Amino acid sequence: MTTTSTTKKTSTTRNNSNSDSSYNNSRSSSSSSNSNNNSNKSTTATASTTTAAAVAHQQNKICETLTADMIVVTDNSGSVGSTNYGLEKQFVVDLFNELTIAQDDVRVGVIDYSTNVNSQTFGFYDPLYDTNIEVINKVNSFSYTGGYTRTDLALLEAYDMLDSAGNRPDVPDVIVVITDGETNNGGKENLDDIVDLIKADFDVKVIAVGVGSYDIFELNYIASDRSLVFEVDSFSDLNAIATLVCGADSGRCECPPALPIQYDGECYGTRVTDRCTNAADTCIDCHASCNGTVCDCDDGYSWNGTHCDGTRVTDRCTNAADTCIDCHASCNGTICDCDDGYSWNGTHCVGSALCDDCGYSPDSCEGDLVCGADSGRCECPPALPIQYDGECYGTRVTDKCTNAADTCIDCHASCNGTVCDCDDGYSWNGTHCVGAVLDAPCDTSPDSCQVNGLVCGSTFRCECPGSEVQVGNECYSLTCGECVVDSDCLDPNQICVEVNGESICQCNDSYYLNTTCGVCSPKFALGDSCTFDGQYCTDFSSDIVFVTDASGSVKTANYQKIKAFVLTLINAFNVSQDETRIGHVDYSYGINSYFYLDMFDNNFEVSLEITNLVYSSGTTRTDLGLDVAFDILTHTGNRPNIPNIVLVLTDGVTTSPYDTTHLPTSIANLKSIPDTKIYAIGIGNYNYNELLSISSGTDYVYTTATFDTLKNLVDDILFSICNP
Repeated sequence: MTTTSTTKKTSTTRNNSNSDSSYNNSRSSSSSSNSNNNSNKSTTATASTTTAAAVAHQQNKICETLTADMIVVTDNSGSVGSTNYGLEKQFVVDLFNELTIAQDDVRVGVIDYSTNVNSQTFGFYDPLYDTNIEVINKVNSFSYTGGYTRTDLALLEAYDMLDSAGNRPDVPDVIVVITDGETNNGGKENLDDIVDLIKADFDVKVIAVGVGSYDIFELNYIASDRSLVFEVDSFSDLNAIATLVCGADSGRCECPPALPIQYDGECYGTRVTDRCTNAADTCIDCHASCNGTVCDCDDGYSWNGTHCDGTRVTDRCTNAADTCIDCHASCNGTICDCDDGYSWNGTHCVGSALCDDCGYSPDSCEGDLVCGADSGRCECPPALPIQYDGECYGTRVTDKCTNAADTCIDCHASCNGTVCDCDDGYSWNGTHCVGAVLDAPCDTSPDSCQVNGLVCGSTFRCECPGSEVQVGNECYSLTCGECVVDSDCLDPNQICVEVNGESICQCNDSYYLNTTCGVCSPKFALGDSCTFDGQYCTDFSSDIVFVTDASGSVKTANYQKIKAFVLTLINAFNVSQDETRIGHVDYSYGINSYFYLDMFDNNFEVSLEITNLVYSSGTTRTDLGLDVAFDILTHTGNRPNIPNIVLVLTDGVTTSPYDTTHLPTSIANLKSIPDTKIYAIGIGNYNYNELLSISSGTDYVYTTATFDTLKNLVDDILFSICNP
């Protein structure tokens, strides 16, 4: 009986000229035979569903509803060792125990490999292994072999499984790759082509799990997305992944709600009986602390199922042993009473001032303050998000501000002592400050640059009208004198053109008409690549990537100053697809946001994107920020033969151990891109040696003591960029 294979392919053409010939021939033949049987892969599987399959648990909820064709790839090489191989198998067994394995639910196959694909491999089309017990018994029977790490051969086998008749056309495909090293013994040169072929021919989610001495760049390439790369230090840590969840906002593995606190690579809880550590006591009950293992009620208090119980407000008490359980109450000598500034709301003592405990009661906080849904404390309202020295301030024009910490983020606004106000020569148009002079931000309103005879250009900056050209900060005419042919013009750099129905002499593109009619002057000195006039780079083309630190040490108010600094630099260039392109990555404990160089076409669009960035907090993974900068500069939006510039802004040092285990590789990869200059900008508690290692040399390291003085670096950095 002949079975026709109906696979979930998306493309069947691929250039594999760098692979060996047998690989090319086999893939070409397979693609050809199936070219008329393609059925597009279902793309309705959510990221959380895929991650549930990858890490087994999602908030301790069994993945009973998952339907998928899943392949797990297990590393059996010599670096694993027999003991760790047992832990790897147990992880796979734990994963399968959380799935419903059946022909109509989850079908699984396991590819076990080292120097070759081992014989104990089985596919999801094998009828001998279509229940949980059959699959788990098979995995438990696997034996350790040792050998090289030929991940390329394992993924080639995965391609063949996906190309088989057992692969269902209407359910998602998932591949989980577990490895403790990088591909070797000649397989490295084929790996990228095989991964490309899998991703081109099948709509599949590929999850990569690295253990110990893995190659993060190889994992990033194998995985369908960076958020589907999981990293652990040892095989004994694999089970920790199983308790993690995929963050709905971050797209990264996070601690589950039951153990929400991440500290030093582990997850801890906050409630009594939750796991905890004395190194960072996370117990939030006012009368509980970590006993070294779990959160436990303090002496004199007992657990009532919801909190540590003692004496309540209005109950009789004694100062000799104050047992008042409310965090903001104490014994007045007779009864438990709320402390000064707090009042009894019937359940506990609440305050009304900034940072006071508001008991999650929306009416507790005074004025415009709001009771934080997460913190249970009085916080600044969204309209005035910056807290400084016990007051709330805004970032937009007309918002309340203070000169002590200028939070105004519009490039042409500053604090007038009371509110954010547009600088002299600029006016508020409802969204930003606009001016009326050359290069000022503008809009199409009559109060903008039209009052000076200028026009608002496509980059939303005041420009000379079409009949004139800007040189420095002045507009000059291009035309002077009537003509019939070019020889009628007085200057050899003039040509005869038709303007508004008249023939007139006009300077060619590289010249402008100076004060004397018929005398064309060169726009730029011979050999100049750009001109810096103290504020703007003109006639300049580059692909620029900003890498910004949003870690916990930065704080919300200072993050606004980073954004203002970046906006000032961006608007010193003409942003367009033909002149300067802008890319950006924002990082803390992971990647918060990024965009590629071909995403935005003008200054207004990219400025709006930067303005809308939200502070995230977290650890300082500068290595990950540099990895994404590398990705941006190797993406199709990066132009060949155009210089690259990377500006890295950080206020600290890369979190240990990533400063030694990952950062050097991230730096080396970024510096391997031709014609790339890297600026490292340190603020406050920076590490100069780390900045120097990131940068292209001492001339590319800039430092400042505070975020308030960051703006003082603008001119020097622009001068360096514009005068390479």
